[in-house]
Amino acid sequence: MLESGALDGIDAALLLVAANAHRPRLTGAPAGRLLELRFTGRASHAASAPERGVNALEGALGTFVLVNALRQHLPIGSRIDGVVSNGGAAPNIVPENAAARFWVRTPGPVSLRRVTRRLLRSAESSAAAAGATVEHEERCRAFLNLIDCPPLGEPMAEAWHRVYHDEPNGPWALPYPTDFGNVSHVIPSLLMPFWVADAPPKTPEFAAATMTDAAVEAAARAALAYALGIATLLATPAAIAAGAADLAARQERLRSFAASAGEF
Repeated sequence: MLESGALDGIDAALLLVAANAHRPRLTGAPAGRLLELRFTGRASHAASAPERGVNALEGALGTFVLVNALRQHLPIGSRIDGVVSNGGAAPNIVPENAAARFWVRTPGPVSLRRVTRRLLRSAESSAAAAGATVEHEERCRAFLNLIDCPPLGEPMAEAWHRVYHDEPNGPWALPYPTDFGNVSHVIPSLLMPFWVADAPPKTPEFAAATMTDAAVEAAARAALAYALGIATLLATPAAIAAGAADLAARQERLRSFAASAGEF
């Protein structure tokens, strides 16, 4: 929607999301990329002529070894999670093809580029050691980190407290990337979570909880808080203007940091 221009001319973007906590807003979410690494070797019979084969799976498995060695040297808040998505055709055939998928998650776009390069270098080194080759593909668009917008958050927090009379709980930031982060780099944005279950999101237990009457009631209550906040924002153009100014300042700081950080 963002790339097609559907959000052109929009003053603010607000998102309500089911979570395991309720707060007036989330103040952050990491950047992320989903990559598939494809290794190519040469097939041969694993018993009668293994010396004629080039084991693509060894290139994939070696990448995991190198990534594990990298973990303690990654920027704080960065994670690399992966699975083998293709391990070969049969155990008596030297794998000619293998593949692995990795999620790279980091605090921001600069660290995302750096950590991604280190993952790709690990894959290239492992492939070379096995005598194989490797290429990579983006499995989805890269997610940028979520940029918080305090000028929008303050009116929304006031509305939130009118509906919820207890103290907020849960994390201030999402542990996983969201495509809403991309929107927040272009439009003043705010993401408000509402409680559905104590189970972590993205789990079977949480999915089951979303199908209950309690979840429907929680969504209706959160929608009321959100509607009150939106009404306040519509009646307070200064808050929306302040949100635009805040985003512009953050964008400039991000550009300056990216320019000074360099590449390695």
